[in-house]
Amino acid sequence: MELIDKISLAALLHDIGKFYQRTGVYLQRPNNWHDYIPSEYSYLHALYTYQFFTEQEDFFKDVNQRDETALINLASRHHKPSNPYESIIAFADHLSSGLDRKHYDELQIEKDVKKFRQVRLKPIFEEIRLEKHNYAEDKFLYTLASFIPENIFPKGKFFYQELTDKKAKQEYIKLWEDFIGDFKKIRHTSFDNFFNAIKSLLERYTWCIPSATIKTVPDVSLYDHLTTTAAIATALFKYYEAKNLLKKCTLNYLAHNTEEPFVFIVGDFSGIQRFIFDRGGSANKYAAKILRAKSFFVSLATEIATYMCVKTFGLNPASVITTAAGKFLVLAPNLDNTDILIQKLKEKISNAFHKRFYGEVNFSIAYLKAGTEAFDVKHFAPFMNKLSLKLEEAKLRPLVLDAKLFVFNDYLEKIKSSDDVCAICAKRPKVKIMDEIAVCEDCLFFKEIGERLVKDDFIKIGKGLKYGIIGKFGFEFVKKEAVPETTLDIIYQLRTEEFYGYPLKYIASYVPRFKDNEWKEEKYKSLQKEKLPKNQKVGDIKTFYHVACDALTLTEKGGQWIGSKFLGVLKADVDNLGLIFREGLKRKEGHLLTISRYAYLSRMLDAFFSLYIPYVVTKKYPDIYTVFTGGDDLFLIGPYTQIYDFVKEEIGRQFKKYVCQNEDITLSAGLILSKPAVPVREMAEEAERMLEQAKDKGKDAISMFDKTLNWQEFLKLFEFEMEINTVEEIEKLPMAYFYRLLTFADWAEKMHKNPKFAKWRALFAYITARNFGKKNYYERLLSIADKWIEHYKSKLIIPLSIAIYRRRK
Repeated sequence: MELIDKISLAALLHDIGKFYQRTGVYLQRPNNWHDYIPSEYSYLHALYTYQFFTEQEDFFKDVNQRDETALINLASRHHKPSNPYESIIAFADHLSSGLDRKHYDELQIEKDVKKFRQVRLKPIFEEIRLEKHNYAEDKFLYTLASFIPENIFPKGKFFYQELTDKKAKQEYIKLWEDFIGDFKKIRHTSFDNFFNAIKSLLERYTWCIPSATIKTVPDVSLYDHLTTTAAIATALFKYYEAKNLLKKCTLNYLAHNTEEPFVFIVGDFSGIQRFIFDRGGSANKYAAKILRAKSFFVSLATEIATYMCVKTFGLNPASVITTAAGKFLVLAPNLDNTDILIQKLKEKISNAFHKRFYGEVNFSIAYLKAGTEAFDVKHFAPFMNKLSLKLEEAKLRPLVLDAKLFVFNDYLEKIKSSDDVCAICAKRPKVKIMDEIAVCEDCLFFKEIGERLVKDDFIKIGKGLKYGIIGKFGFEFVKKEAVPETTLDIIYQLRTEEFYGYPLKYIASYVPRFKDNEWKEEKYKSLQKEKLPKNQKVGDIKTFYHVACDALTLTEKGGQWIGSKFLGVLKADVDNLGLIFREGLKRKEGHLLTISRYAYLSRMLDAFFSLYIPYVVTKKYPDIYTVFTGGDDLFLIGPYTQIYDFVKEEIGRQFKKYVCQNEDITLSAGLILSKPAVPVREMAEEAERMLEQAKDKGKDAISMFDKTLNWQEFLKLFEFEMEINTVEEIEKLPMAYFYRLLTFADWAEKMHKNPKFAKWRALFAYITARNFGKKNYYERLLSIADKWIEHYKSKLIIPLSIAIYRRRK
């Protein structure tokens, strides 16, 4: 193992002893315990880190206590460093916290503190304040459980009021035993894969563990502290090694060095929406496959760009702070040739993108050099703001240094020689005829990826592989049994339910499939056979035509399929995301943002979209396509009935629960209904228009049928549906009545501009009395005027339209 890799791994595991200590297991003090901690009862977690490495000696190949670069010493001596390497990790541990050394040391003392085991992690969302939220109220905590969708929602603080030390210890023991069980499965195919696999496990089991529990607010997870410490230590080591100054690296020297050892590098896949939904041709063939493949491409391109960045500086995966939704943040050493290295990286990526995508999408990169003061809690937020501005500048000025790439000289010749242009993208020359349409090389590429993505469990990333992404870098799908024992390629496990020893990657690749003989059901009989695949079988993926039919419901009497064959198309994203990171942790006394809190906030926000949404779609909304979901946004297509219910429950209610009911963390959405034959590009554009409308009219809202409602209004309107359904349990209402209610709702909106529309109330009363005056539910219908039409006016079009579409025959 290279020395830099040892530094990274030791830093990643330096505080694993905090996890182990809280299990209450007996500590077997080594005879030389005073070499690891300054006094008998302070920083005992460092001795637990030592014990962890001792017990896992067979797993780590170089646990050698006599070697100054042994992992056991590098990881365990961060509170009493004895050489430059240990000092680097100790200093990185300090910088990760963003606190001054004296205060930081005070927070770590666990002597005679009996309740440290009962402390639970505070959600970072509860700390965010822009205008409305009272961050001083502590109402929520996280459960001590593994990082799976069922566990990532915070619980009310009252759940933990009766948490005893015994119960807390049992929870830690269970979590630790599960961690060790999975830890022993890790496969050592290469250091990068080994490191990433450990990192995946640490996220799964330490995401919920507070890093510090004494004399502090426990609002940073152990996982985020460990990973950011590893990134800082790796950059520091590389910097001082390059400067030939490693021998000088004491804690005092590191703390007082005024140079700029670091460079923060950000990357951004610019033009994601245009890239994913750009289908300019007349054919809507393979739409779902190409959509999910392009979404996956964005993720893989970001992963590869991150990998290229890391390797440009001779680093390893420890240097990656975040990577999600087409963006990355890497912490690298500020070498003498940093500017040249980053310029060459930009050229490689930018020219590859320009050549492949005709300049329509770009991968922007920006960077800022930093001294150690940038990690201070007082300076980190302003520093990250400057970095964000640098990235915005880079996005506005795409880099293409090869002048020849500005003109695509052979473009027309290729189109001419191929006799036709692709019927799907309408941009590239035809390479073959498939299913009676002309298809280009790129669309074939995405079609094949879209097919494989829902079948295979592993991918490998490297040079010269089947599916090229950026230059020579690409990827291949791999069967579990075919994963090589040793490889320089990066391996990722895509299905995350069970850990097989490889790094985990959360990919939203769920697609609706046929069960049993479902395709033979009567609701699909009206579909034109020429639009459907032949010889369908169990497990085949449903087309958008089938999905639209899944909006139909079977009546209890007569067994008739009723409803409208519409797709629901949903786009949603978090409001004011940049502002949340810039100002959300700002207080009168200063800013609370540190690199650990930055990573914690970014990761937990992504988890709702990349972990919870795919899970809940699979469990509760089985006919919805997850086109993409991750970072801070999502795009879903499904039966309009399921999409409508999804919006109500998961966006309207669950997102609020996830962010601790924080009124300053909101989400806006655009929802449309569409026929399945409409090109996906047009669906996306219309859904985007609705989303923008929701943003323009105050945010924290949803737009649908050209009406915009805040979430409280939207959820309230479901009560209207419930009232109608209650009446219809007695007797079905005629469709004409629903259409009249639509008219009256529209008139109620218009009457303040034109008094003639005020007659809606009298007409409503007359029609209701004439049709239902003798019914026992007459008074309930009559109340609709005051309770719903008068209050919501034309906004009532949303539940009324859905009610009509559900009931059509």
